[in-house]
Amino acid sequence: MKKLWIMVVAVMVGACAHGKEGTMTASEDITLRESCTNAEDMAEAAAIRQRSQLEFMELKGRYQNAVAYRARWKDSFSRLDRMVRVSFDPSPEQVAAGSMENVIPYNKTYVSGVMQLSFPNEQLFEKGKPQLSEAGRELISSLVQIVSKVEKRKIEILSRTTTFNEGMVKGADSKVMELSLRRAINVLEFMGDSGMDKRDLSASANGLTPEEDAFEKGTTTFLIHPAAGELPKYPDEIK
Repeated sequence: MKKLWIMVVAVMVGACAHGKEGTMTASEDITLRESCTNAEDMAEAAAIRQRSQLEFMELKGRYQNAVAYRARWKDSFSRLDRMVRVSFDPSPEQVAAGSMENVIPYNKTYVSGVMQLSFPNEQLFEKGKPQLSEAGRELISSLVQIVSKVEKRKIEILSRTTTFNEGMVKGADSKVMELSLRRAINVLEFMGDSGMDKRDLSASANGLTPEEDAFEKGTTTFLIHPAAGELPKYPDEIK
């Protein structure tokens, strides 16, 4: 039906072009000019509708690609997410008994396609010290075992340390940043010594403002990126 409509408009425009070459009265000429103007407007409107339809189909395709990409992205983290919950969440028995003893507090979020797994520094380090505590080494060993069971991926280690929670004097910015960076590096070294490829690891420290220092506990965050082979290219090669 749409193709037929476009053909009719094209015939009308062609007739106008042919009619302008012939001989006619003034009234016939005015009538023909009005008809030709209408035909040209209709042809332009038909072309606009056709372009709009093509643009809509392109946007629809991009949206479908985005949905497929998100589904693949979620699937790429599903196994890792499940193993994290099994390792660090309280067991059903603990929940039923209301006992949170020996449960490791952690926070897990997803930002821009990256899993961010954060642990309080008190779970990993003794106050004011850069070396991993015994409990910290056990925790990092568990994390290494989890990550080693999925496809190889990049991991960033981000340390945030506060003067308040480390018993430091406020204003000791350089000391707290040094402590924070040394902690991140020590975690990296321990993960490497535990079997991970150090080329896949990076360490950094993040300073806190005085306002954050007063209200936030220090954390060590692992930014776990998707594996290179897990996700399709976006958007053209999504099957």
